[in-house]
Amino acid sequence: AEVDKAKAAANTDDLKKKLAELIEKKQKPAQAKAETAKEALAKAQADAAGAEEERIRSLFLSAFSREPSGSEVVLARAHLERVIKDKDGNEKSADRKGSYEDIIWALFNTKEFLFNH
Repeated sequence: AEVDKAKAAANTDDLKKKLAELIEKKQKPAQAKAETAKEALAKAQADAAGAEEERIRSLFLSAFSREPSGSEVVLARAHLERVIKDKDGNEKSADRKGSYEDIIWALFNTKEFLFNH
């Protein structure tokens, strides 16, 4: 009887070990996918930030024939990322197209633009 109990305990331990191994094998691809998704998101965010800076740079080159300064880029990006309130008072992201139009008008209304053109 004790031999049967020992075999049952050994079988239970083996089953637990095998189950743990199976769970670990099944979780590894999911963990790898999650890490890949996080990396892809980080890359997309970095690419988007780079694209924004390139657009800002292009606006300054068109308006002033010069590169924007670091503080000008920071101000332009802050304007693009601002949060506004809708008619009900709820916060939402500002319209990107409208934000770029605001930046263009701000550049057109500077003394530097008037002097250059």
